Amino acid sequence: MANGEVEGQNGSGTLALSSSPINLSSGGFLPLRTLQSFLISRYVLSGLSGFNSQFAGKRNLNLILGYDEVVGIESYRYEYERGGIAKRIVEIFPRATWANGFEVVEDANLKFKTKFEKSVTSTFRRLGVLGKLIRASILANIGHYSVILIGAPGDPATPLPRARSFDSNNIAYMMPLGEDKATIEEIVGQSPDDDPFDPRYGLPKYYQINLSQRRTRYGYLLGNQHTTASFSRRVHWSRVIHIVREPLDNEIYCSPILEGVWNLLHDLHKLTGGLSEAALRRGWPGLHANINKETKFEGGADSPEVKAIKTQLEDYNIGLGNGITTRGTDVNALSTTGQIQIKDNAEAILEQIATTIGAPMRWFRGAEVGQLASGQDKNNANDRIMELRASHNEPVVRELTNRLVDYGYLPQPRNPDYQVEFPVEEEMSEKEKAENAKLLKDSGVMSQDEIRDRIYGLKPLPKDVEDQGEEKTPDSEIVPDDDPEVPAP
Repeated sequence: MANGEVEGQNGSGTLALSSSPINLSSGGFLPLRTLQSFLISRYVLSGLSGFNSQFAGKRNLNLILGYDEVVGIESYRYEYERGGIAKRIVEIFPRATWANGFEVVEDANLKFKTKFEKSVTSTFRRLGVLGKLIRASILANIGHYSVILIGAPGDPATPLPRARSFDSNNIAYMMPLGEDKATIEEIVGQSPDDDPFDPRYGLPKYYQINLSQRRTRYGYLLGNQHTTASFSRRVHWSRVIHIVREPLDNEIYCSPILEGVWNLLHDLHKLTGGLSEAALRRGWPGLHANINKETKFEGGADSPEVKAIKTQLEDYNIGLGNGITTRGTDVNALSTTGQIQIKDNAEAILEQIATTIGAPMRWFRGAEVGQLASGQDKNNANDRIMELRASHNEPVVRELTNRLVDYGYLPQPRNPDYQVEFPVEEEMSEKEKAENAKLLKDSGVMSQDEIRDRIYGLKPLPKDVEDQGEEKTPDSEIVPDDDPEVPAP
């Protein structure tokens, strides 16, 4: 058996690799694909041999409940585009964590912007980096990772060229791409010549970037034309920013956010789709055609008249007709009874989805806009947003900034430990602030200045401001009399 070939054992319910080692030194692309196919096969069989089964493998839950055994990037993307609630699941945290942007600050104590800060701000604004980061985070949620392609001069397969005089204008664009358009071709350590102490050991070395505009069921969509043509380029890692959403045991891949709720999404589809079908049936009930015993049709059930009745019934059921012409046949509408209930069941599924992705229920549903989300919901949401900004957003901004600094497109910061600052999330509404401020004032546990600082984040009032809030006229604005009155001795 050839190296890397997968060997099956009929009847054993298992798969085994050949005893010969998989040779990854010859490019590694086909052997890795073989290994991937083997692992997927093992995953499928695991559902039949105990992982997702009961009664010693005799009852497969995925099979009984109609769930998919293996889900690929194409299915995740299709669900995002067509699945309704899936779009909310994928976008909720990227849009919330990048809301109102960010700022790269070299020294917060300075009252002016440094050269490094000005260069970062102007470069990121010109290239539309904030919008690209939002899109890249959404794409990372759809698949196992996403990338941002840096559009710099030179052969894409060669390292990013070094700029002179910190000229970021040589970067023409930054392009977010999903996993399906940016496949990892080779990783550092795959070749026996790679240094095991390389800091990038286990990270991508080359990507295969597909530059087609969009893939549809008919092929790739270029402009307004459907075509099966596509074109791709081999790209060096230095021209790519690799983005992973909360990785676990490696720095390349993570679980797609829809993977953990995939079965729940299918449950929701069955519930809402079944409700729609039930409502249609109630408003458009089926028909029962009863042919009288005395009626004779030449040819029996195969007669043209009987076939015509069947055709009219079928057209009625799919909405192509609202009347039936018959002879010797009684046609009656089938009765529909019972109330259609969906809210409680749908709420239960949505709560499981929100819990799985770590989003408070009301905030997940968007009720915060209507000021229905509780203070605890908003606090929990803000905690999650700050957590993701620290674990995902800030490292991505730093990697992009450092890459441009290292290759001369941005000036070196005087303080290498620069800060990536995000806007502070409001934990209380204005109404809640006013109510809490009144309670603190009435209780006497805090002074007015302490309340201003704790609730509103404001500085203490100036000393020359009276208690009732009316300002005294500053000394600089007091106009002296021409003849000041001299006090009597």
